[in-house]
Amino acid sequence: MVAVVIAVLVRRARFGLRLRAIRDDEDRARGLGVRTMRVKLAAFVLSATITGLVGGVWFLYLTQVQPPSGFDPLFDLSLVLMAFLGGLGTISGPIIGALIIEPGQLYLTIKYTNGYLSEILLGALFLAIVIFVPRGIVPTTGEWLRRLRTRGRPAVPPVPAAPDPDPARSGLSGGTT
Repeated sequence: MVAVVIAVLVRRARFGLRLRAIRDDEDRARGLGVRTMRVKLAAFVLSATITGLVGGVWFLYLTQVQPPSGFDPLFDLSLVLMAFLGGLGTISGPIIGALIIEPGQLYLTIKYTNGYLSEILLGALFLAIVIFVPRGIVPTTGEWLRRLRTRGRPAVPPVPAAPDPDPARSGLSGGTT
C-alpha cells in the first residue's frame, strides 16, 4: 500500500510529469529543460529503495535466504504477468493484475500438482496477453468504454467549415474570373 501511495504522489507531482515527458520523447524533454539524467537517476533510486525494502521484509518473513527463494523464476513470471495483464504505465493495472493472477496461480497449483504444468499454463497466459491485450486490461477497457459511450462517433465533433463570405472569390459565382 505504501508503494501505491508513493506512485500516486509521484504521478501527481512535477517529478511525475518529467518522468512522463522522458517516457514519451526524451530528446524533446531535454530540449524543454528537463534534466533527464537526474530525473532518471532519481526514479531508479526511488524504485530500488522500494524494491530493497520489500525484499528485506520478504526475507525477514522467510527467516532464511537460499538461492531457490531469491531467484525463483515462477515468482518473477507472476510479477511480470501481473503488470502486463493489468496494464503497464498505470497504477491500478498491476493491482488488478495481482488480484486476478494470485488466486489463479493458487488454483492452478492446487488443481495440477505437477509443478511444471502450472508454469506452462502461466507462460501460455503471458503469451496470450502479449498477443491479444498488449496494453493490458485497464487501458483496453478504458478505450472500449469510451467507444461504447460515444457509439463510434468521435469524442469531439468536427467543427463545420464556415461559409465563404465572398462567393466571387471561390469561383462559384458563374462569372468570369
